[in-house]
Parts: sequence; structure tokens; C-alpha cells
Amino acid sequence: MADVRELADSLNGEVIPRAQAGDPAALALVKASFDSHPTSWDVVVRLSGAGEGLITTIAGDDALKAAALRRRADALRHDLNGPVGSPLERLVIERIVMTWLGVVEAERLALHVGERSIKQADYLDRRLDRAQRRHLAAIKVLAVVRRLALPVVQLNIAERQVNVGQVSRD
Repeated sequence: MADVRELADSLNGEVIPRAQAGDPAALALVKASFDSHPTSWDVVVRLSGAGEGLITTIAGDDALKAAALRRRADALRHDLNGPVGSPLERLVIERIVMTWLGVVEAERLALHVGERSIKQADYLDRRLDRAQRRHLAAIKVLAVVRRLALPVVQLNIAERQVNVGQVSRD
């Protein structure tokens, strides 16, 4: 988030609205600022995307809940990425964060106490199941990507062949 603040400080208040309107000169200034603050564009994209829409849907008008969800999503992103995340891993991690938000939203709807028909309750239960399956599938993809990225060493000792994979990413 510090990069976003630095980006905002480096641009005056008129540049961003002009860039949003498509002004080529303002877009060039923003692109130059993105180059000097490498992670700021990623945060801007994240805040304008579907994840932010899900957070808004889940939290409604509750700013505290929205801030907590953003913080939890950032923590999940950081915890999964670790110190050596590849671009492919970061892409899969973004998907995991999105599917986690989807599970939170589906749980919120399924657990909402109120009057509903059996058909509506069944629909919401199936929706939660699908959200959980998508989330677990995204987690599995990350595990596969990481497993494929690990080097495997083959050792031939006497007449025995031993394949050794890297045990830890640290």
C-alpha cells in the first residue's frame, strides 16, 4: 500500500481523473509513475477488480468488515507467496484469494437466518459446495505448480537409482 501512496503523491490530483478519461499525456505520466513504483499498478488493478467487488458485496456498508476482509486477503496473499513466488505462482495465488472470497460470500448467504424455501436453501448449499470445490482446486493447482518447479536430482549409487526431490522451498 505504500507504493499506492507514493504513486498518489507523485501525481497531482488532476492527472488520475484525466488518465481515467483517456488523456494520452496523463496516461503517459501514470505509466511512468507505475515504472518508478513497480507494485503500485498491481494494487490498483486488484482494488478495481472482482475481488474488491466481492469484498463490497460481503461487507455491504460495514467499512470495518471491508477493511478486515482486505487485510485478510492481503495476509493470505503474502503467506502463500512467501519470499520466492514466481509469476505463475502469484497468478494462482490471486485465484486462491478470489476463490476464498467466493467461499466467504457463499457461506454468508448459506448461513443467513431467514425465511427461505427448501429449494432456496438447497441452491445456497450447492453454491457453497461449488465455491469450496473451486477454492480447493485452486489450492491444488498451486501445489502442482510448486511441485513441478522443484528440481529433481537423480543419483546412481552402485546399481541403485535414487531420485531425490527438493523437500523445502526455503
